[in-house]
Amino acid sequence: MTLEQQTLLLLLQRGLFGRKMSLPISVDWREVFEESRRQAVCSIALDGLGDDCGLLPPELLQTWKRQAYIFCGYFYRLLEHQKRVLEDLNQVPCAVLKGFGAAAYYPKPFYRMMGDIDLLVPAKEFEKAANGLTEKGYLSKPGSNEHHVLFYQDSFLVELHYRVGGLPEGEVGQHLGSLFADSCMDHLCQAELEGMSFPVLPKRQQALSLLLHMGHHLLNGELGLRQACDWAVFIQQEQAEDFWAELIPVLRKSGLMRFAKIMTAFCVQDLGVSGPLPFEQPEESQYAAVRQQLFENGNMGRGSKNRYGARLLARASKTIGGVLCHLQIQGVRRWAACRKFPPLKLFAWMYFPVCFIGQICAGKRSVGSIGAMFQKAKKMNGLSALLCLFEPEA
Repeated sequence: MTLEQQTLLLLLQRGLFGRKMSLPISVDWREVFEESRRQAVCSIALDGLGDDCGLLPPELLQTWKRQAYIFCGYFYRLLEHQKRVLEDLNQVPCAVLKGFGAAAYYPKPFYRMMGDIDLLVPAKEFEKAANGLTEKGYLSKPGSNEHHVLFYQDSFLVELHYRVGGLPEGEVGQHLGSLFADSCMDHLCQAELEGMSFPVLPKRQQALSLLLHMGHHLLNGELGLRQACDWAVFIQQEQAEDFWAELIPVLRKSGLMRFAKIMTAFCVQDLGVSGPLPFEQPEESQYAAVRQQLFENGNMGRGSKNRYGARLLARASKTIGGVLCHLQIQGVRRWAACRKFPPLKLFAWMYFPVCFIGQICAGKRSVGSIGAMFQKAKKMNGLSALLCLFEPEA
């Protein structure tokens, strides 16, 4: 880990939990700022600077502040838009996932960088909710997903989920899915941000949703510090013994216990979480591998140029059909021509391979990047095997 990455962690401890950590003087603050941007935590890191802002060159400090103000402004605009979305769902019950659901646990929620609005609705009422959005002028993005449909209006995106993301196949996935069944909607909690109240999942499902979300990004080479911060603020607040006594058997049965140990250890050692938590130390090899990915990839894989190709190669080692299906879905989404001329959808799976070859021919990519993608895919599959994610414990 570089000195700049260590400094970013100190800033996050200060920003998230007010820890009194001394900052190094001889550090490349420009690189600290860039790392905070790659990790989508620059507002929290800026808050962590506190009275030490004088350590930064004035021009860099102003750039950092402008970036944070942009993110904070978007937070409030998206929160206001979420209020309207909830009113547009034809009175279908729903739970806010990830973004604002996670932000409600932050000491300063507006510093949590936002992307889109994620809503979980009962599968049997999904069509009614989708029609409600369509009637209010929302447009659906082309292509489909195994757990949600994407809608957009103006510059805002809404992911309407009919099941929670990140669920594995097989019995474990069915067991976890049953915990998010429609009956879960009868026990929703209420969160509040800036005087706006909205429904969120019960605490046990909230914990599982965060772990599934992190696990999904881990297996795709996209896990970063923003997701780790979401878990950190959650476990800092939810430390009641009865809560963990109810959750831990589920973690063991679903094969999430090892991953929960690793992420909790990282949050304690590197993000400043304190208090009694019912986890033993994880295996060092597993912990080191996950910690490396957190810094190697950045938020949503921003630190890895070859992430899309590597993800496809990693899937190819398991099932060619899965790769073709993914290429087809993403091709339909990204290839504008096939949306204008529907017969071209038959060839949408060719879109990304052709683009990749074109980039090599144009000199925008090197032939060596193919080898880099194979290496990253190998590392991704190796990490999956090392963690035994979703393999139940005895």
